[in-house]
Parts: sequence; C-alpha cells; structure tokens
Amino acid sequence: MIQFLLGISYGGFWATVAPMLAMFHGFGPAQTGLMGIPGAAGILIAQPAGRWLDRRGAFPIVTAGACLVLAAYVVFGFAELSIIAVIAGAVLLDCGIRATLVANQTLITSVAPEARSRFNTVFGAHVWGGNAVGAFLASTALAHSGWIAVCAIAVGASCLALLLQWRSRGARPSP
Repeated sequence: MIQFLLGISYGGFWATVAPMLAMFHGFGPAQTGLMGIPGAAGILIAQPAGRWLDRRGAFPIVTAGACLVLAAYVVFGFAELSIIAVIAGAVLLDCGIRATLVANQTLITSVAPEARSRFNTVFGAHVWGGNAVGAFLASTALAHSGWIAVCAIAVGASCLALLLQWRSRGARPSP
C-alpha cells in the first residue's frame, strides 16, 4: 500500500509535467522531453540504497525515500517561479521512488522465497496501479484546479504513505 500511495505522487508528476511546463514556462515537447535526464537520477540511488538496506533494513530506506517524495512536492510548489524547482523536484522524486522500490521489493521477496514471483506480481500491480491512479487524479486536478491541486494530492498521498510506514515500524510482513 505504501508503494501504491507513493506511485500516486510519481504518476501524478509525470502525467502532468508536460502541460505544467507549457503553462508556466512555455516549453514545447523537445524541452519537456529533457526532463527525463534529471528524472533518471533515481537510477544512481539504487546501489547506495541497496547497501544501506543490507546494513540497516528496509524501514529507514522506505522512510527516507517517502520523505524525499514529500520534499519533491514542496519544491514543486515553486514550479511556476523557476524551472530549477522542477528539475530539483524531479531528482528528489525519482531518488525517493527508486529507494522505496529497492527496499520494498527486497522486503516482500524475502518473506517467502517460494512465492517470490507471485509477490512480485502483486507488488508490480500496486506500483503501476498507483501510477495510473496518480496520473488520473493529477490530470483531473490540473485541468480543474491548477498545479497546486496536483501538489496537494501528491502531498496527501505521500503523507499517508509515511503514516502507514510509521505504523508498520517493527512489523514484518507475513505470507
């Protein structure tokens, strides 16, 4: 459920970044496509997150990643004022999502190795389901209430993810 909620934030941004950049900064498709470069920064966090996971366990990684997602949307609140805010937010968002993916996927696959494929399938459905719900909610919010509504939805979803994460402290998933 935590990854689903964070997926709402992730899918919401990537579904609305093009119209937001066109609206605030006059960007066309070529300039908007360049947003994938800072967004790819999350790839760089996977290995350090994995090492931290081995030493500390999943809880601090998921918590830190969810905090990065939340921080991204605080930064995205300034998107109208500066393209730097959009770039910085994209880096934070992608790093946070990647860290939580690494930790949560490791956690769920360690529960019952014989059920790893099934757990991965359910996990993937949650990830992509959250992305799809986020894309729908954010697109609707952008069309009717503007960019700040997109940010509000993502902040709400990220806060719920952090709340669930905090409540799971010390708990271990069961098969």
